[in-house]
Amino acid sequence: MRERSSVLPLRKIACRDHKFPTDMFSKLTAEKKLESFKTVVDEHYRYHQLYGGCTLAVLILYTGWLRHAIHNVDLRFLLVSVSFILFEWLTIVTGMDAFVCYVQRGTIIVKGS
Repeated sequence: MRERSSVLPLRKIACRDHKFPTDMFSKLTAEKKLESFKTVVDEHYRYHQLYGGCTLAVLILYTGWLRHAIHNVDLRFLLVSVSFILFEWLTIVTGMDAFVCYVQRGTIIVKGS
């Protein structure tokens, strides 16, 4: 799992309390733990990556739209801006939740409790 440097700073700040134990990956060699862990990665971490990518993509799109729309501030401009802020907040919160679930469930699988 290669980490993207653009998303990493946000995760280090927002999810700093949610980490895997340092020796966790060495314990994946036990019976069927690796397979179960891969399932957790597919179920949760991929969603975390999706939400992070959506957050960055929408930010870039909004910035491009803002460059052209800033000259005509009206109700439409305000509605789009508020919608953007709400969507960004939703994707960030949902992405953080997916990461927290990934760490929690992955740790449970490896520790067996």
